[in-house]
Amino acid sequence: PIDPKGLVGDVAFEPSAFLRNPIGIIQHDPNLLEVTRTRIHSFAEAIDCPAWRIAAWAAIDRMSIANEYGRTAIDDKLFLCHTQILSEEYPAAASLL
Repeated sequence: PIDPKGLVGDVAFEPSAFLRNPIGIIQHDPNLLEVTRTRIHSFAEAIDCPAWRIAAWAAIDRMSIANEYGRTAIDDKLFLCHTQILSEEYPAAASLL
């Protein structure tokens, strides 16, 4: 299920819930990186927002979820996809990762 919160904030954060769904299935997709890239670019076009901002918020979302469950995000396939897409879209961000 999608988990809308209805909060006010950066529009680039809103796709984060969609990008982690369907929970338990998406991370096993053999084409996860390409599927994630396509989803991020589709949202970027739809909401007129740079793809790197969506990828950045999605990576932060994955770190937050990992932290909530006492894990590290480095083992999370979606986190790794988001950070790779972020570094491709905004090379200056690579030094921050």
